[in-house]
Amino acid sequence: MARYGLKTYVAHPVSCFKRSIGSLCVVFQEDIELSDDEFLILEILAAAIGIEEERKQEAKALEESEDRFKLTIDQINDAVFYGDLSGKVLWANSQASILVGRPIKEIVGHLLMECFSEKAAFLAESRLALVRGGIMVPPKAEFEII
Repeated sequence: MARYGLKTYVAHPVSCFKRSIGSLCVVFQEDIELSDDEFLILEILAAAIGIEEERKQEAKALEESEDRFKLTIDQINDAVFYGDLSGKVLWANSQASILVGRPIKEIVGHLLMECFSEKAAFLAESRLALVRGGIMVPPKAEFEII
């Protein structure tokens, strides 16, 4: 510190998931003593950095988990469609593409009912209406694909 003419060094530990990962340091070229309010600001900043580090690690873990899940779903021999409550397909696996005879990019973003016969679309829409109403339906059903 003397080499740079620094006289005061204040640090606060930065923690991530209850483990110390470093410290937030402030240096001054004067001899000073931080007030309680100034030290509280340092403490808040260190906590904010720790929270951001936790968020980044959780986001990375979630992305890795999603990648593993998509890889697994894409490798199974069943067609899997995932949609929202309006019936719009949010993603589908390669077997779904084979089943309906369309590339995935022509399935995702469209209504799943567009892939069904009229009778099957009515049944699927009826089941979806029950789900929208909070009623549980069996997780597996067979539909005619057109």
